[in-house]
Amino acid sequence: MNWVIKRSKSFPDLHEFKNGMWRSFLDLQFRSILQAEKDLGLDTPQGCVLDFGAGSQILKQRMTCREYHSVDPNFEATWKSLEEIPQGRQFDLIAALEVFEHLRDPANILQTLTRHQDLGKKIYITTPFLAREHGAPEDFQRWTAEGMKELLTSAGYRVEKIVKRGNGVSVVSSYLNFALFRMLTSRYFVLAVLLAPIAVILLLIAHFTLRRSSASFYLGLSVLASKEADRENSIHKD
Repeated sequence: MNWVIKRSKSFPDLHEFKNGMWRSFLDLQFRSILQAEKDLGLDTPQGCVLDFGAGSQILKQRMTCREYHSVDPNFEATWKSLEEIPQGRQFDLIAALEVFEHLRDPANILQTLTRHQDLGKKIYITTPFLAREHGAPEDFQRWTAEGMKELLTSAGYRVEKIVKRGNGVSVVSSYLNFALFRMLTSRYFVLAVLLAPIAVILLLIAHFTLRRSSASFYLGLSVLASKEADRENSIHKD
C-alpha cells in the first residue's frame, strides 16, 4: 500500500495519502468535510482567514480568500502559536479543521481566538465523532453536536449551523478501511485481500449515501458560528 499511503513524518500514529484523489475516495472523514463546506457556504470567497492548526495548509488550496494566515507549531506557518499573533489583529473567518480534539484546554483556546474577531465574524470548526483515537501528537476528546454548541456558546459564539457528517454506513466503512490498511502490512495479509471486495462495495455505498446524515451515528461535525458577544468584556461589566 506504499503507493497509496505513507506514514506521517510529523506524527507516526497518522498516515498521509500520496495523492489527493486517493484521499478523497478512501478517506470518508475528509470527503465528508469537503461536502459539508458547501452546505455551510464556505465555497464562496472569504475575507481575512486564520487557519488554526493548519498542518500542510490544504484549506488554503481550496478556499478563496483575500488574506490567508496560519498557526501551527509543527509545520511551516505564519505563526507558531496564538501568542505570536499581533495584538489587535482581526480575522473575518477562523478555521480549525480536526484540531480541537487535540487540545488540552479547548475552552481557553476559544477565549483567545475570540479576541481576534469583531462581532458577527465567523468561526469554522470540524471535529471527528466516531473515529479511532489518534495522536497528533495527542488525542483528548470527542464532541456531540450539543457538546460543541455548548463549548462555542460559552465562548460568546452563536452557532449558525451544525452538520453531522455521514451515517452508520460511512462509519463502518471508515473503520473497515483502516483495519484493512493495517492488515495488508501484517500477517493477516491474505484475510485482508479476501475482505477487500466487501470493503470496496461498502465504500461505494458509503459515498453514494454520505449526505444522508444520522442523528446519533456519524463520522464527525462541521460547525459554523458567529461571534455574538465579547464574553470577557461582558463579565467585567457585570
